[in-house]
Amino acid sequence: MYQLMWQTVIKIIEKKGLIVDSQGAKIIEFENMPPAILVKSNGATTYFTRDMATVKYRFDNWKPDLAIYEVGVDQLLHFSQVFETAKKMGWEPKEGFVHVAHGLLRWKGGKFSTRKGDTIHLSDVIDQAKEMTNDEKEEMVKKVAIGAIKFNDLAQDPKKDIIFDWDKVMNLSGDSGPYLQYTYARCLSVLDKTKIKETKNIINIPEKINLEEEALIKELYKFEEKIIEAAERFSPAVIAEYLLGVARLFNEFYGKHRIIDQKEEVFRLFLVRTTVSVLAFGLELLGIEKIEKM
Repeated sequence: MYQLMWQTVIKIIEKKGLIVDSQGAKIIEFENMPPAILVKSNGATTYFTRDMATVKYRFDNWKPDLAIYEVGVDQLLHFSQVFETAKKMGWEPKEGFVHVAHGLLRWKGGKFSTRKGDTIHLSDVIDQAKEMTNDEKEEMVKKVAIGAIKFNDLAQDPKKDIIFDWDKVMNLSGDSGPYLQYTYARCLSVLDKTKIKETKNIINIPEKINLEEEALIKELYKFEEKIIEAAERFSPAVIAEYLLGVARLFNEFYGKHRIIDQKEEVFRLFLVRTTVSVLAFGLELLGIEKIEKM
């Protein structure tokens, strides 16, 4: 699609007076950066040319308020040149451009090597997922596997390298996507067992709540502010870390206190249902599918 625009974009930029001829090549110069090559001396275009065509197309057709580029940190200079050129051309969104840079994806002990075949294959993750669920259905297993990969990517600081550690990625009791899916399924299991199916109006709130209940309530209350923080920082890791905190606190509460057939059942079911809602929406924000049974 953008290929048809390359020559047009080059002509538009040239007409604007930004192009400088340099040893047969067409370049754009900047005050505080090295020049960017728009057309090589042999007439070939570059990544810079293609990205400028992409910016032009999106500006004209999508009319975004803000353009976020989630690309590796090694492309920092390249996109700084693209954004600066777009500003000069008047192709900048109202709220500008943002480059959300991330590090390299690598093993815990070192870099991936495509040449040596030392990379991650989805089939390997699916095989690991089969060992974690009692359900042999392919659809279920894929949800666990794909959720594990997505969470591992999104939960880490995007400014650092993304580490792939098998023990952590597929850990049902640790900081992982499957751990969140497992906690969600555990909540549904509780709700399935109770005879009380509605807790919209809580009449009998305990006069005194225990430490685990209090901690869970306080954490659940933070959900909205965490969504706002994640948006402001362009970081899904904020949501991922928050959901892990909710899951840990829920499991501590679940491990220490009975829920069904207790005088506090209605109140505790309210906590379970609220946890379900937060986990469900949070997983959806991360693009991870929920699992009802594991």
